[in-house]
Amino acid sequence: MPGKQDAPDIYHSYHAHNLMQQACFRRISHYVAPQRFQ
Repeated sequence: MPGKQDAPDIYHSYHAHNLMQQACFRRISHYVAPQRFQ
């Protein structure tokens, strides 16, 4: 089991991964949406 000192690192990496996924999703939707809705 990870110690309490490992929790912030796990949370930070998980949060950074979510931000990276959101940015990637925004970029994809930015290029896909005009083709799909027009």
